[in-house]
Amino acid sequence: MSSTENTRPGSFKGVELRIKDVTVTEGIKRAKYSYLNSNRRTQKALVEWPPEFVVNCYTYGSDGDSYATARDRLRAALKTSEPGIYVDAWLGNNNCASDVFEFSQSHSETNRCNFKITFTTYTDSNSQPQISTGITTTNTVNTQSLKASRSLQDAAGASMGGTDYVLVEQKKLFFENVGDLMPEAFGKIGDTISQVSAYAETAFEIKENSEFYANNPLIGLAAVADTLLGVDGLTTDVYAKLSACEYLFDWGNSSENDNGIFVSSNPTTYEDAQGYANKHVQKTFIQTSGLIEAYKQSVKISYDTSDDIDNAISLLESQFSDCRDNLNVKLSFPYNFISIIQPDFYDAYVDLKELRRQAIDYLNNQKKTARKIQYIDVPDMPAAVLAYRLYGDSQRDDEIMELNNLYDNMSVSGIIKVYTDV
Repeated sequence: MSSTENTRPGSFKGVELRIKDVTVTEGIKRAKYSYLNSNRRTQKALVEWPPEFVVNCYTYGSDGDSYATARDRLRAALKTSEPGIYVDAWLGNNNCASDVFEFSQSHSETNRCNFKITFTTYTDSNSQPQISTGITTTNTVNTQSLKASRSLQDAAGASMGGTDYVLVEQKKLFFENVGDLMPEAFGKIGDTISQVSAYAETAFEIKENSEFYANNPLIGLAAVADTLLGVDGLTTDVYAKLSACEYLFDWGNSSENDNGIFVSSNPTTYEDAQGYANKHVQKTFIQTSGLIEAYKQSVKISYDTSDDIDNAISLLESQFSDCRDNLNVKLSFPYNFISIIQPDFYDAYVDLKELRRQAIDYLNNQKKTARKIQYIDVPDMPAAVLAYRLYGDSQRDDEIMELNNLYDNMSVSGIIKVYTDV
């Protein structure tokens, strides 16, 4: 029997699965009312019941070592506390966590481990219900970032077309390059060596599974998105994470990263045309993923001044402008290649616009209480004396020195920056 007979490909947190069948439980949670001495019964619909999936699947390895590795990777993914992206051909992308799972092994099914997994869907990575207050919070931005990421994965996976050998090879090269890119972008910002090593290993698995992902791009893109979600565990330094997001954005936005053999925007064959379209999809996916993560990280920063917030907004708006152009582009070719799969990022763009609105709204609200900076001209004096004259507190001399990048605290003069509480 073939290892993939009568199954469909899928994944959880980027771990490859072969799915045999899925049972979905969903519905409406209702309050039911009975009345004394009456056969009357009424009900009130309270809320939609979050879907639950029971998935029968298996992992597979061609030999004993790869079999055990595949099995244990899935077990480890299922036992983590944080939800992750579950992908299959029937249900698409869903943010899920495993409540309970069973696995079994049999001598009659060599190198195959069968799993029965119960997944519960969640609205965000913290698994917390969202209560609408009309006010943007870091939680609402985080929830919208997950929604935008899922829309982006679905769009890019559906738009990355072609099963010809050269097109599959181009997609394989893309995932190999991404496997190298992620450690370059994020691998140097971990707080500990073990965190960096674990992250680099996760990114390497993208490269290692590039051939499978080339034939199943939706699963591959979900693995990339899950690797991005792991950034939060690398460091508490949000500025470092933002810098890494900018690196990711620039890589996706650069014309130098062709990610394959297709570089001509004036193709004369179907393979060249679809390859060019695929390249646009791939680079747009990386670029927009970097921006989505940047929105999420930008609202976690405690900014010192309103100027810092303005700078953050300016950078985000510039990146959004580039993403908007790439998400909405309609490629045209000199030849009528009817079978070309054109990029279609409409839903992803709608969700990105809402994420942008929420993040910028949050940052603008933070500006209302942020300190502002003004410039003043002062005669030569010690920083402690100046601090006392400005604030009535000589202990704030370090604040003046740091704000102006000064080194001699006994001599401060000329045009300097101060906070506007003076």
